[in-house]
Amino acid sequence: MSFSDCCDYIESLPSVDHPELFGMQSEANRLCLQNEGKHLLDDLILVHPQVENLGGSGKTNDEIVLELVSDIQKFLPTRMVSLDKQTSTKNPSHPTTTTSSDPMMDPSTTVSSAIHTVLKQEVFRFTRLLNVIHASLNSLYQSIHGLVLLSVDIEETYKSLLINQVPRQWQKVSYDSTKPLASWVNNLVQRINFFSRWLEATLLARDPSAAARSAQSTRSGTAVAEKTSSHGVFRSPDMPRAFWISAFFCPQGFFTSVLQRHARVHQVPVDSLMFQYEITERVWLPDDTPHERDLDINRVAFHGASPDDCVRIFGLYLDGAIWEATSACLQESLMDERFSALPEVKLMPVVSTKGYSPDTNLIPYECPVYSTPVRGNSFILAIHLPSAHSSQYWVTRGVALVTQLPE
Repeated sequence: MSFSDCCDYIESLPSVDHPELFGMQSEANRLCLQNEGKHLLDDLILVHPQVENLGGSGKTNDEIVLELVSDIQKFLPTRMVSLDKQTSTKNPSHPTTTTSSDPMMDPSTTVSSAIHTVLKQEVFRFTRLLNVIHASLNSLYQSIHGLVLLSVDIEETYKSLLINQVPRQWQKVSYDSTKPLASWVNNLVQRINFFSRWLEATLLARDPSAAARSAQSTRSGTAVAEKTSSHGVFRSPDMPRAFWISAFFCPQGFFTSVLQRHARVHQVPVDSLMFQYEITERVWLPDDTPHERDLDINRVAFHGASPDDCVRIFGLYLDGAIWEATSACLQESLMDERFSALPEVKLMPVVSTKGYSPDTNLIPYECPVYSTPVRGNSFILAIHLPSAHSSQYWVTRGVALVTQLPE
């Protein structure tokens, strides 16, 4: 073969290799192009000079930013809770939260205190985040009106609001997220509402004088206390029916607390425990509710009583695959659909020596769970999902679970 023949053969090869050649889905190429386009647009926004009139609105940058500051401050509560003294939020758009002098540490709640400690930590983190947000917005407002000097942080917040990005100052004390500013604020309010409702249930259960109200809540759908199950993770009136795992700053802490709770009930070492998982038939994100922002999280988490005693979680999305309810296993994702909601998951602590024992002949895929679609350092844990294919099949396709969508 001559040199010219080699050149002709090379020229005849396609310029782009199809993902199928590497065992990947056709959607992988589209996703790669989308990411490249997004990075290009982000870079263009950063280098593009900010003009005083945007989109023919007739508003200056200062007017646009001040309007955003006002909207965010109205939308977000100024504070979440106070664990030191009784408080009550007066904003009608947010749950009213009344707190007493630290009911989480009540000696009568020894078994539940592990999960209640997680609740306290989450409340503290959200309170700190709210303080940072409102302090930075107040400083920005004062700086625009010439009441305080412009600082580096204020200028960065100003620029971020203009381009619909979460300011870096907020990100430092926030949870991992890839959402733009508008979606991020909506998601933050949903998370705060979830933990506020959970805290209300905890305080109600700890108040003996609230028996009548507790009974009324039970009739309206609040979870009721049940006996200890063989798994030792019993339901109680101060717990959600199902936990929105996407709401947590630190989901790892929640999973550890569930194991600790089981260990205390059965007097076994916590490091000898592991989770067994069961994907239920309960769909938390119906087809007619395509966006999580349109879902009533509190209704899903607190309405109705669980048919068993296991801890349930929801809020997970499959990235690169779908869950087939009929066959109860993983299947290839649909065309042009990267993400799909995974039904509620039951967590059952078992002694690790028993290992994973699926009830079917399907092959378990150890699916990693990440906080964001970017993945990276946001790994949480791995959940076994039944599949008719080998694990390598799904690893090649990059199938994983994430707790939130990019938008």
